[in-house]
Amino acid sequence: MSTAAEDLMTRRTHHPTTRSESKELTRQALLRAALKLLSQHSFDSISLREVTREAGVSPTAFYRHFDDMEELGLVLVEESFGTLRQMLRTARADPSFAGRAIRGSVDVVAMHVRDHEAHMRFIARERYGGVRRLRRAIRRELQLFADELSIDLAAFGPIGGWTLDDFCLVGIDTPDPVCGNGLVEKGEDCDSGIANSDSVPGACRSTCVDPSCGDGIADPDEGCDDGGLEDGDGCSAACEEEVVEVPPTTTPAPLVIEDGC
Repeated sequence: MSTAAEDLMTRRTHHPTTRSESKELTRQALLRAALKLLSQHSFDSISLREVTREAGVSPTAFYRHFDDMEELGLVLVEESFGTLRQMLRTARADPSFAGRAIRGSVDVVAMHVRDHEAHMRFIARERYGGVRRLRRAIRRELQLFADELSIDLAAFGPIGGWTLDDFCLVGIDTPDPVCGNGLVEKGEDCDSGIANSDSVPGACRSTCVDPSCGDGIADPDEGCDDGGLEDGDGCSAACEEEVVEVPPTTTPAPLVIEDGC
C-alpha cells in the first residue's frame, strides 16, 4: 500500500472521526497523493486513477471532492501560494518586521520553500506546463505575490516617496517579452519555443497565445474548428460538431414530348 494510503488508514483507525472529518481526510490524501506523483511527473501525464490508487480510495470517491483533475491542480496552486501569503501577513503583524521588511520577506519565502518543497516543485514545473488553466492560475498568483512584495518595499525608507505603481514596477518588471524563447513572459499565454505552431492541434501558437476555438485548428478539446464562430455551418460557435439540416431538393418532372408537337 502506498504512503498516502497508509497515512489515510492510520488516521481513520487511530483517530475516530465524524463524517465531515473523514471526508476532509480523504481530500487531503488525494492532494498528498497527487503531490507525490508530481515529484516525478508533469501534471498532464498523471491520471485520476493513478492519484486515487496512490491515495488508497476508489475513483468514484475522487468526484466527491473534485470535479476533475484540473480542479485538483487548481487547489494545489491555491495551497502553494495561500500558505505563503498567510506567512507574510503573520510576519507583518510582528512590530519588529517593519524595520527589516525586505530581509524579513526573503526569510519568509526561503522558509516556505524549504517547508513546502513538493508544492514549490509543482509550481516551478507547471508554470510552463501543458495545462492552460494551471498556467493562468500560477501567473495570477505570482502577480499577487509581486504585489505583496511591493507592500514591503513601500516600508523601505529611502524609497518611501515612490508611488504604488513604482513599487509594482520593481516587483514585476521584466525586459520586453520575446515570443519563441520558451519562457512565458508578461503578456504571453504560453511559449513552447520552437514547438510553437499554428498548425499543430493543442500547441502554443506562433504569437504565444493559447489555442482557441475559431483559430481553424481542431484542438484535442474541440470536436471541430472551421475558423469561424457561427452556428449552423456544421461546426458550432463552441467548436462542437452539429447536424445541419439540408432542405430537400425537388427533382423536376421529365419533359414529355408528344407526337405531332
